[in-house]
Amino acid sequence: MPLDKKDYYLKRCIGLPGDILSIKNGLIYINGILDNKVQKIFKKYILPKNLKEYNIYPENKLWNRDNYGPIYIPKKGDYLNINLENISFYKDLITKSENSSLKIKKKKIFINNKVQSKYLVNKNYYLMLGDNINNSLDSRYWGLIPYDHIVGKPLFILFSKNEFVRWNRCFTIINSKTENKYYIYHIMIIIIIYEINYLCKRRRIYR
Repeated sequence: MPLDKKDYYLKRCIGLPGDILSIKNGLIYINGILDNKVQKIFKKYILPKNLKEYNIYPENKLWNRDNYGPIYIPKKGDYLNINLENISFYKDLITKSENSSLKIKKKKIFINNKVQSKYLVNKNYYLMLGDNINNSLDSRYWGLIPYDHIVGKPLFILFSKNEFVRWNRCFTIINSKTENKYYIYHIMIIIIIYEINYLCKRRRIYR
């Protein structure tokens, strides 16, 4: 499917190319170190380890959203050692993101019709999580995201809600010293100017 026909999601980049990431009891570890900057807020419960969650990626792993990995996030130029145990995690990377064919016959892995035990990665990959980590479709369910599927970066918060509406974050700039400053009046002025301009154009057309 062409990239411009896909749905757009707003997610936070947690794992960079070359990182080893794991989630243990709801806590995020990057390269074995607890990441204190990105942790769960308003977490009501933690899914127990070894409880298989429906639709988790890959489907053959006994993982869930609170206990995930460890996984290696490939970078461009890596040679991945692939085998029957880890091929389920990298199959979408190989087939969907890099357009190579993959088949398993008689316990052997065929990539582009050749038996392979290694695969050369052609893109950088990232692991994305949603801020509403209790109820978020993200890399835990999709798999890794290639660089060419990252289309932009958010700059402005129109509306923010967790359990309740967080009014102090609505109409604010993301990651800014002025994050607590409201810009509703600026937005209203822009909308009014746009509407006036639109009505003027329609009037000229009908003339």
